[in-house]
Amino acid sequence: MFDQSDILSLNSGYALLQTEDGIQFEGSGNITTYDDDKDGKVKTLVQLINGKNTVNEIIQEFTHKYNNVSKQEVEEILKDFYDEGFLENTSEDEQYFSLLTAYQHERYLRNIGFFQMFTKNHLNKYIAQKKISDSKICLLGLGGLGSHIAFSLAGMGVGTIKAVEFDEVELSNLNRQILYTPNDIGKSKAQQAEKRIKEFNPDINFSTVETQLSSPEQIAEIIHGFDFVISVADKPRFLLADWVNQAVVAENIPLLLTGLDTTRAMLQSIVPHETGCLQCWRDGITDAKSVNMYNYRKESNIDGDNAAYTTLVPISAGLVCSELTKYILGYGEIKSKGKLLKFDFNNFTLEVEEEWTRNINCKVCGGSIHG
Repeated sequence: MFDQSDILSLNSGYALLQTEDGIQFEGSGNITTYDDDKDGKVKTLVQLINGKNTVNEIIQEFTHKYNNVSKQEVEEILKDFYDEGFLENTSEDEQYFSLLTAYQHERYLRNIGFFQMFTKNHLNKYIAQKKISDSKICLLGLGGLGSHIAFSLAGMGVGTIKAVEFDEVELSNLNRQILYTPNDIGKSKAQQAEKRIKEFNPDINFSTVETQLSSPEQIAEIIHGFDFVISVADKPRFLLADWVNQAVVAENIPLLLTGLDTTRAMLQSIVPHETGCLQCWRDGITDAKSVNMYNYRKESNIDGDNAAYTTLVPISAGLVCSELTKYILGYGEIKSKGKLLKFDFNNFTLEVEEEWTRNINCKVCGGSIHG
């Protein structure tokens, strides 16, 4: 909220339009109208919110001009504007401005402008970017999805990123794996990725581990101390999902997973000991046909098809990084939490494919030992 000595300004993320009968705030596709302002009170109040006047000065000047309006009434209107996100607390901005370096202010200017639109959630734009910059993300896989996610994380300004990859660049990777070029064919993906990301954003700490994931214990050691894990690695397909699930539960680290299923982008996330884990999900599958197919594919180690169309990859990466942002900042509805989301290329819909709850008898995350 704000105090009497705080300086308020209009949120520049919203367009302010003056109409014949009042004013309109337009932003993020929404229009809020304050009409029936024939005596010009609302317009006068807006003019007083100029980034120079304190709350007390705004109230004093307004009530002096309109002596039939009480201080409390003005405060209520200001609170309504603030709760709707139309105002910024300039005094608060000055307080938190120094959280970021001069380089970060310029580099992440558009990020900060985006966060400015969430003042209604009482989220300061500089604190938001600082939270992003202080985050530590472990990314498993630097293929098609991993390439796009790595670039997005670096563009967001995530301060510490550790990526794991063992493979080498192949020609068939280049339709979607944007970290690599034809000159990289036959070279280490991890090494080339580290080079590209450090060139793209030297302000962050980006490192790679060049190894093939082989056990939950190994993965737990790699992800230890990180805030979030994003898994897009796919080999060995079924075993790896189990290993990652066990590791994040053991380390108590939230996990986001995304992948492609031909014409669908799939996304899910789990928070250990809060949502169900992947084992809870599988234990909850009751359809015999689905269970038999899963077991057959797992026992046969069938990796799936070889379809990965260029345009679907960044959509999937964008979805997972958007969910990650909400996790980090603690605002907004996290659509994938304890759910499997499906984005369909054919009709551009995003739907909940499956959802599940925690199984207290789960062999991975259940029981009193895990709280």
